[in-house]
Amino acid sequence: MTAWEERLADLPSVALAQLESEAALLTRVDRKYIVAPAVWADVMAAIPAMRALEIDGARDFGYSSIYFDTPELESYAAAAHRRPSRYKVRIREYLDTGGRSIEVKLRSAKGETVKHREWLPEGRRATGGSTAPPGSLSRASRRSLPRSTASRRCSRRTTDAPRWCSTARA
Repeated sequence: MTAWEERLADLPSVALAQLESEAALLTRVDRKYIVAPAVWADVMAAIPAMRALEIDGARDFGYSSIYFDTPELESYAAAAHRRPSRYKVRIREYLDTGGRSIEVKLRSAKGETVKHREWLPEGRRATGGSTAPPGSLSRASRRSLPRSTASRRCSRRTTDAPRWCSTARA
C-alpha cells in the first residue's frame, strides 16, 4: 500500500451526493501534476478537513474513457501544444458504479474548464460504435485508470494512479 493509499484510508468519508452538491465543479480550473504517492500523501495531510469519496465502502474507483478526435487529431494537438482554447470529447464509463456519460470539455483562453455531461441510458456500451458523437470525430484513444477523490467544501482533488504507482515504493 502506498503512502497515499494509507492517507486516503485514514480520511473521514463523504458520499457522492454530498460531494456533488458541495463541489460538482463542472466549471473549474484544472491543474495536473505528476507526484510521487508519498509526496502527495504529505501534501494532502497538510490540508485540514479533507474527506475521501466513498461509495459502497470503496475509496478508489475504476473508469474507462474513449476519446474522440478529428482525423487530423486536432484536439490532441491543441492540448499537446497548450493552446489556450481547446476541447475534449469522450465517453466515460465508471466501472464500479456502471454509469456512462458522453462529456465535452471546453477550455477557455482564461484557463477555465467547462464540462458538459449527458448520461447515457443503461445498456448502451461505451464502445465508440452507436454512441460516437456526430460529425467528423472518430474514436482516437482509450484510457483506464484507478481514481480516488478527496474533497474539502467547494473544492476537490482527484488522483489518477497509473498501475505502476500502486506497486511503486512510496
